[in-house]
Parts: sequence; structure tokens; C-alpha cells
Amino acid sequence: MSSPHPAAESGHRVGRASDDSATTRRFLQATASEQWVPLPELVAGLTQAGYWELVGPLTADQQAAHVREQLATLRDGEGHPLFERLDVRLDSTTMTVYKQVRPATRPVATPEQPRAAPAAEGRGLGGSEAQAVRMYEVLQALLAIPATDLSTALNAATQRIAESLGADKVDALLFDPATDSLVALGTSDTPMGRQQHALGLNRLPVAQDGRAVMTFQSGIPFRDNHVDQDPYELDGIKHALGVRSHLLAPLVVGEERRGVLLACSAQPNAFADSDLPGFVAIAHWVGTVAQKAELAEAMAAQQRQVEAERLRRQLLAGVSHELLTPVAIIKGHADTLHSRAIRHHDDLAEAALLAINDEVDRLQRIIANLLDAARVGSGQLEVTLVPVDLHAIITRGVQRFQGRTARHQLVFDVPDALPAVLGDREYLTSVLYNLLTNAIKYAPRGGTITVRAQVQDAMVACVVADEGRGIAPEQLARIFEPYYRVPQSGAQADGLGLGLYISRAIIEAHDGRMWAESQLGQGTQIHFTVPAASEALLEDELV
Repeated sequence: MSSPHPAAESGHRVGRASDDSATTRRFLQATASEQWVPLPELVAGLTQAGYWELVGPLTADQQAAHVREQLATLRDGEGHPLFERLDVRLDSTTMTVYKQVRPATRPVATPEQPRAAPAAEGRGLGGSEAQAVRMYEVLQALLAIPATDLSTALNAATQRIAESLGADKVDALLFDPATDSLVALGTSDTPMGRQQHALGLNRLPVAQDGRAVMTFQSGIPFRDNHVDQDPYELDGIKHALGVRSHLLAPLVVGEERRGVLLACSAQPNAFADSDLPGFVAIAHWVGTVAQKAELAEAMAAQQRQVEAERLRRQLLAGVSHELLTPVAIIKGHADTLHSRAIRHHDDLAEAALLAINDEVDRLQRIIANLLDAARVGSGQLEVTLVPVDLHAIITRGVQRFQGRTARHQLVFDVPDALPAVLGDREYLTSVLYNLLTNAIKYAPRGGTITVRAQVQDAMVACVVADEGRGIAPEQLARIFEPYYRVPQSGAQADGLGLGLYISRAIIEAHDGRMWAESQLGQGTQIHFTVPAASEALLEDELV
């Protein structure tokens, strides 16, 4: 069984490949590209190529200093430096990378040192040349992982590592202070990985110790090819999961040790001595993947916070405007009705009362939209589905809105035999009124507004089409977002931007769909579908 203190195995000392070492030359030729190579990857490749053998004890800082010093001495046969060094800033971490600037066509002149004998056991990263190639593939794959959310990135990283190592499971365990546990935020999608989650072993309390906890606390990498004989390992790992070999390396995110990278196999002697340095290098890059993902999450959260604040301010301004306008109109007409001058003019009094009634209706719609938006946002929008005469709703809606505009001609193309739909009459009326309101608003120069309905299989399909200025594609993709309002000729659009958001939620609650089509200069069409009522339901009275 491996020693629980592997620090004594983790140093490097300089060595030299013999002049006829094809493995060494092939590795160096493989790295001769325009690509900058990180220090851990280069060390792993050169170690396997015969330039270093593992000695110790050296701390991580001593190893890094020693490696940098030795890389600076590497020359080709003409005495030219083989590598160029650069310290780059990645997020909050400074990283040393190297680029080979000379081809390794001649032996490298370095002091003669004994070479390490290759390990014969295990599969892992493979020996010498195979390990160098596989390390390169793994690290390139890790760098290609997009910075999305932390869990997605770590799942992708562990899957790629498991495939490369031939491991039965790879975990990226991060410390959770709230539960004082190491939590597998990333696990390879393998049978052992899925079994681990089913057994609840994806969360390891620090108080229970175990090798993962010990590696996290000490920061010392560890390899064991006979886990079943390790008295310090958890019984669940040894017996329930059946782990027989594992590699562990501390996971550093930024400049803080945050967890452990763990590779497991159900086979004994699965990992060679030479796999551990490469695995440490892989853990370093997994830490970089995690850091990039956390940065992406933080930026996304900040963007959501900024957007929420913008929407809050926009909503307050919109609500204030939308509420104060009808209130002011109502107040003006009420004052007029109290005036003595109007008392003997019944027609003027009637007009004032009608205006007040219209503005009260407007206030009711605003309040209803705000309440519906709150219900949609909380998932509490409920519809009562009964047979509804959609033909009658469309007819009343078109007639009512025609009386509100003189610049538009409202027409409807609905067959008399249009079947009833299964829906909520009040909500479907609200949808039609929202769509007609938008059609009038976004066709300010007038034109024809058409409402069509027809049967499509088991659904009734409707469309409200205007002849307005249309909506640009980048704006069309957002019109169903809450509080979004399409700008009107560079000016701030009126309304709250809730009508389409609520309308689509209502239609989806009816098991229907809503979408938009538009072309600039040719108008906009808002489509929606709702289920037709079945024959059995039609025996009931239509609502």
C-alpha cells in the first residue's frame, strides 16, 4: 500500500535523455508549435521523456523554482535556448507558460544524470510518450470547456478526465462551509459515479475523515493501488463503491485550496507512480476551469442584479405614468361635471361620463395586468377550462376596439362554424384585448388590423395582424419578456410591457402556443393556438 505521506515522492531533479532517445525527441518536436504550454504540462511531458526523475522531499514552491531553473538551461545542439518563458495573468492567478522556440532535432546538452525506471504497473496516463500525448489531450480538452456554471463545467471536466485515465469515476470535490463537507460538484457520468450519488457518497463530511478529507486538509497528493487495505479510507468508499485504486490531488481555485480532484478505479494497481505528477497538473487546470466558471457565474449574477434594478426602476416609472394618466383624465372630467356651465348640456355631460368610464376600464386593465404578472412570476396563474365561444369573444372585441380608434379599420375573418375552444373566457378575452391594444399602438399611422381564426387539427389557431412599422429581429426575440417595450422611433414606448408576457403565459396555461412574426415596414402578426373543445364537453352550455 502506498505511503500516506507522498510528499517525499513529489520533487524533481534534472536528468538527460540519451542522444538516441527517440521518445524524447518526439515529445519535444510535438511541443514545437506556436502554442504556449503551461508549466505542469511541460514538466509532466519532460518527466516522462526522461529529463527529470521523481525525488524529494520538495515543497510545491521549491519544485516550481527548481523546474523553472532547469528549463532555462535546456539548449539545442547549437546552444540556443529551447524554450521561451512568459508569466501571464489569468483571472486572479499568475501562471508560467513556455513555448518551444527551437526544434529538438539535436540532442539537448544538459548534465548527465541517472534516469528513472518507468513504472510497469497500472494503466492511468500510460508510460513515457503515451502519457505526454494523453496529458496534452486532457489539458487541451479542459481549456476548451466553456465557462458556464460551476457544476456544468466540473461535470464536463471530470468526464473528460475519466475517459482519458480509463478511471471508473472522477470527482471534483469542493468544500462547503455551510455543511462542513466536501461536495462532488462535478462527477463523471459513469456507473460508479452514478452509484456514488445513489449511495449519498457524493457528500463527505470533514468530521468523518477519509483520504479525500486528508488530502484536502494537508494539500498533499496521494496515490493508492490497494484502497481496500487502507485503514484510513471510509468503508463506504472501499466496500459499497468497491474502489481499489485512486489518485487524489488538492484542488486550488484562484489562490485558495478549495477541494480535491479524485480519480477511482475498481481494479487494483490501476495507477502508476508516474501518473501522480500528471494528475496534479490536471488538478491545477481543473482549478482554473472552476475559477473561470465561478467568474462567469458571478458576472451573470451581477448582470441579473443590474437588470433587476433596471426593471424595478422601469416598472416604477411605468406604473406611475400609467396610473397617473387615467387618474388625471378622470379628475378633469369629474371637475367638468361639477361645473355649472355643463349642467344644461346633456351631450357634454354624457361624453364626460363615457370618458370617465373608459379610464376606469383602463385602470382596471392595468391593475389586472400587474396582478396577473405577479401570478405568472410566482407560478400561481390558474385557468378554469370550460367550452368557450371564441367566435363571440372575437366579435365583441373587434366591435369594442373599433369604437376606440378612427385611424384603423378592424376586421375579422372567422368562420361561423368555428368550434368552441376549451378555455377560460375571462383570460382569453384579456389575451385578445392585449393583442388588439398592441396592434393599435404599434400601427400609429392607421391601417387595417385583422383578426383571423381557423381550425388546425385539434387546435383553433388565431392571429392578430397589423400594418404597422414592424419589429426588428433583435427586438422581436424579446417582446415576450416582462417589462420589455419596443422603442417607438427612438422614444420610450408607453405601457408597462406586460401584455405579451402575460398573454403567452395564459395561452401556455391553456396547453397552447403563442409566437410572433414581423417584417420591418410590413407589420406584425401575433399567433396563438388553443385546444378545441371535445364533443363531450360541447354538450354543456358554452360560456
